[in-house]
Parts: sequence; C-alpha cells; structure tokens
Amino acid sequence: MSTKLLPSPSTVYMNDLDAFLEAYKLQRARDDEERRKVKQDTNAQIAAVKELLQSEIARLESQIDDIRQRSAERIAGIKQCHDSGGLLIRTVDHSSLSMPPLRGSFSLLPHNGIPFKLYGSSSRRIFGSMQGPQAKLLR
Repeated sequence: MSTKLLPSPSTVYMNDLDAFLEAYKLQRARDDEERRKVKQDTNAQIAAVKELLQSEIARLESQIDDIRQRSAERIAGIKQCHDSGGLLIRTVDHSSLSMPPLRGSFSLLPHNGIPFKLYGSSSRRIFGSMQGPQAKLLR
C-alpha cells in the first residue's frame, strides 16, 4: 500500500484563492470592455441625435424667417393700403389685390371660390367669400 502525500489545507486554500483572483480579474476585464462598448454606443447615439436636432432647428429657424418676412410684407401692404384709404383683399392662398378707395357697397368677381378678407381704412376687417357669379361685399 502506497501512501500519497495529501496537500496541506493551507496549500488548497491558496490554490483556490489564486483561482478566484484570476477569475475575478478576467470578469473585471470583460465588464470593463462591455462598459467601454456601451459608452461608445451611447456616445454615437447622442451624436446622431444632436445632429438630427441641429438640422431640425435649422429647418425651423428657416421657416420662422420665411414667416417673419411674409408677415412684414403683409403688414407693409396693409399699412400702405390703409394710408391711401384703399382696401387690400387677401385670399386664403395668400394672394392679394389692392383697391383704391371706394364709397358705399361694391361688387367683386369671384376668384375660384377662395375665401378672402378685406382690410380697409377703418380698423375692422370685412370677411366674405367669392362664390356665385358676383360676390357682394358690404362695409
């Protein structure tokens, strides 16, 4: 019968500790790598969203500038008509027609049935609709 030397309990404990530390280091390295990947993906998504938002902001600013320009033109036309005592007819499709000062009631020919607003020398608006053979407008 041969006798084998069994390792001492302290040797077994040290081997287990070394294996545990090695496994811990490997897991830590995997976790660090995964965190780096997640951070890179997140930064890429943030950059894409920023770019998208910047392009959307630029588009909206352009629309705002167009609206401001059209409003300024519209206000200038109304003021010019108001100062001359005439009327400005503005249809819903943003076309307009200036008219010299008129007295009493008057008639307009229809313009494809498009609703319109009249701006006169008084501060009130006259609303109507160009429908039928001739549209009557009363102040």
